[in-house]
Order: sequence, then C-alpha cells, then structure tokens
Amino acid sequence: MAGTSLDRLNNRWNQPVPVGKSTFDFTKHFSIFSHARFRQAVAQLRRPGGEEMKVDEYLQGIAEQLVHELEPILSIKEVTANSDLLGAYTETTVRRLIGRVVHPMRVSTGAVIDYPMPEMLRQLDAIVWAPFPAPGIFDIDGFALVPRSSAFGLLEIKRSANIDSIAYLHRARQRLDQHTREALFYAALELRCGTESRLQDYLDARKDIAKHKKQGWKIVGSAKELDRLLRLGDTIFEGSFLDRDGSVVLAVYYTPVTARLRESAGARLHDLLHAMKMPFEDDDRWWADTRSFLEQIYSDLAFANKGTLLAPIMRSPDGKSFHMSVCVRDDSPIADKVHLFSHPGSNVTIRVRYLKSLPDYAMPFLNRTDA
Repeated sequence: MAGTSLDRLNNRWNQPVPVGKSTFDFTKHFSIFSHARFRQAVAQLRRPGGEEMKVDEYLQGIAEQLVHELEPILSIKEVTANSDLLGAYTETTVRRLIGRVVHPMRVSTGAVIDYPMPEMLRQLDAIVWAPFPAPGIFDIDGFALVPRSSAFGLLEIKRSANIDSIAYLHRARQRLDQHTREALFYAALELRCGTESRLQDYLDARKDIAKHKKQGWKIVGSAKELDRLLRLGDTIFEGSFLDRDGSVVLAVYYTPVTARLRESAGARLHDLLHAMKMPFEDDDRWWADTRSFLEQIYSDLAFANKGTLLAPIMRSPDGKSFHMSVCVRDDSPIADKVHLFSHPGSNVTIRVRYLKSLPDYAMPFLNRTDA
C-alpha cells in the first residue's frame, strides 16, 4: 500500500483528532495492534480444550474467514465472463473488506488531489482516508476526490497479474488513450512485452509439435511439412470443424506475428525503452510520428492475438486422433463450442485452408482484442 510517509503516518496515529464534537484517540483505539499488547490479548484466548492459542494460529483463523468473504469473486465467473463486470465486482468486494479493517476511516474510489494539480488525475481503485485535516470533495456513494493530506493509503486492485499478450495489448491501449507524451514510452514497453509474449506462445506450441512429430504425428494439410515445422511466414492457418451437412460449427485460426511486427518491435521500439539521446520540443513532429508508429504496432499485435490456434492441427499416425494447441480465453466466442469436438469418440471433419487475410466469416470465431 502506497501513501503518506511512515513518520507522518505514525504522528497521525499518536495524536487525538476531533471527530464532530468529540475527540477520537487513535492511539487508544488501535493500541491492540502494538506487538506486546496484541500478544497479550491473544494469550487470553483458548482452544476448546483450554490450551493456549498461539498468535500464528489466531491470525490464520482470521485470514481464513477473510478468504471466505472473497470467495464470491470466483463464483461470479459462473454467471459472466465479462472482464469489466468481474473487475468492478472484485473492486467493490475488496473495498468493503478494507473498510471493515480500517474503520472508522473511509474507503473510496476516485483520486487524490494536491497542489499543483496534474494535467490528468490518476484514477484509484481504493483510497483509505479520513476527513481531516481537510474533507474530501464530490464525496458520494463511495466516490471521492481526497486531499493528499487526508489520504492514508492508495490501492490498485487487480484480480491477477495478467501477463498474457492480450493483457499487455489492453494496457498499451490505455496508455495510448491518455494522449500524453510520457504515456508513449509506457505504451512502448507494453507493446514490446506483448509481442514477446505472443512469440513465446508460438514457440511453446512448436516444442509440442516437435514432440508429437517424433511419435509419427503429421501436420494436417501440409504437403511440404509447412516448410520445416511451421515456417508459415505471414500466412494464416484456418481449421474448420464441419457437421454432417458440411456446415462450419467451429473454426480456429492461427494468426502470425508478422514480419512487420517483428521488425517494428525490434530495434526501433527497443530505442524507446532507453534514455533519449536528445530532447524534442513539444511541437516537434517526432511525437506525432512516434504515436503513429506505436498505433501501427498496436494494430499488428491485435491481429496476432485474434487467432485462437497456436500452431497447425496435427493428426495421429493411425488417423483416428488429432491434436490442437489452442488458447481459449474466458471471453472467447468459441469457449462454449470447443467441447463439442474435444471428447473421445467424436467423429470430426476438419477442413484446412491457408489464407493471406482473415475473411469476414471468421469474425465470430476470433478473440476479442479490444480493451
């Protein structure tokens, strides 16, 4: 938790502060958290058999109860895969839990204000604060703009530290949409990591293919072994699963990290991740050119992530089984269709094509890459 300095925080705990017409003494209220007093309090607790309870056991019991309060965050995924809804529910649940721990202080979402005011206020998921020495403004229903002098701590709440390529892509979009010069450099970092992540996905899938090839498996539809194990270049691989009438029920696509993306994410993007060798004026064309360059990389990386297939489909030596390396996200449009063809005993007809561009009919089967 980031916030005010430790000395300032300690001073605030140790001074009585006015609350309405009375005085609230933080030292007295929170004295149980001091090391000696806390252990004395726990020592008075007993297990059902009368045996003295240890501090670690006491804290473990509290932690288990707190975890139970967070379990609905996992359960809501059974109702919706919408990442925005999942994130909003997670943030609300965690803020409520924090509020119980820090009461009588307040917990709000919003921003911290200070002088001089920045060009753009940073939105924060949780602010621990109290209305002294200055009250918050626009304080309503869990939202507030809090003066820095009244803020005790700041939090960003994340359901997970997501490091897949699409997560990097989303963070890059957020940076680019800030429309500040410094945000361009952070966007460059996210795009570089996103490209490396997608390439790693494909490299891991190639290792899997190499293992199956040693066992006699063949790449479906490959007359020349795909130019030595997946050297497709910028070619798109399409695998369509057909029903008995020949209609496409499910389609999977391999969308490559193109040569242009590999080149763009190389030396030039690498330069943006290091100290600039010379300054540029605010109105210098370099800033506009850099933004256009990053937008192009963003578009190319979004294309590379649209496909759900990480490598071409392989067929077993006896022709009775197939192997796919597929990455299906929670919000993938094919998430509810994969099981139709993935259980043993299924009779499957697969049509394979190699394409230069994604056809319009592919849209319902592609990953969502928009933030």
